[in-house]
Amino acid sequence: MPLSLFAYRRQNGNMRRVTNRIAASLDEDVTLDDLAAATNLSPAHMVRQYSRLCGESPMQTLRRLRLQRAFDQIGKGPYGRFTAIGFEAGYGSSAAFTHAFRKQFGIAPSDVPSILRPESKPVPLRLEYLPERLVWKFDYEGLYAQNGWYKAHLVWQCTLAGRDDLFAWRVNDRDHPFSENGGNRVKLTHFVPASDLPLPLEADRLTLPGGHYVVTETVFNERVGFVRALEDRIREELGCKLIDRPSLEREPAERCWRVPEERRVVMYLPIEQIDAHGRQRCLEAEAICRRKS
Repeated sequence: MPLSLFAYRRQNGNMRRVTNRIAASLDEDVTLDDLAAATNLSPAHMVRQYSRLCGESPMQTLRRLRLQRAFDQIGKGPYGRFTAIGFEAGYGSSAAFTHAFRKQFGIAPSDVPSILRPESKPVPLRLEYLPERLVWKFDYEGLYAQNGWYKAHLVWQCTLAGRDDLFAWRVNDRDHPFSENGGNRVKLTHFVPASDLPLPLEADRLTLPGGHYVVTETVFNERVGFVRALEDRIREELGCKLIDRPSLEREPAERCWRVPEERRVVMYLPIEQIDAHGRQRCLEAEAICRRKS
């Protein structure tokens, strides 16, 4: 039986509070009781709900994040600090830390400095043209921390209509386009394309104008610096520049909760062409869009 809107919103709120608490507890001694205290659930109920929605238990998430941080710390040196790093990761002995580390990464901590790690590849960029389209939407104005209730209402209606594979889009606020500060006041629009769900929803209808966008992907809490670092690449690789128009975001196609450091988002950054190369790329993007439609 589908969840009611109230239960759906409450579930989402509980998961957001637990994942935020986990992310803030990498340097703390934290128990299941501590994590459950962030919700109105018992520890056992919280673990069941979290495991179903996240694919692992809360303590598994905590251990995985601590070990990943340990891996990064060891890779940065100096060599030989394994015991101290293991203690920081919550392990009481070198043997316990090495066993857990090897289980997760397939190597011992002492092997990390000898690994030849390839240089990280630049994040992929692509040009996409979005045509004018009719959408079902909720406008929101208020504190950023509370906007998720409106998004949940839209996604819940899609689920009731048999489309639990749909993920809400968002038109970002002009002044705080990549806000993760819950205290910021924002103006957002959550929407789903009407072509994906032609059934009437308890939402307003709006025609969004078409436009060209650079499409890329990152994590929520790195968006501001991430976008600034892309400006030169967009000019050099695509022959375009960012313009002062609201950006769009949508979730990747996965129905799974993540801690803030792992919450990914697909970003649509509005652009305009600045040279012949850019004009050609934009024409190609429009041709691809026409073929898809």
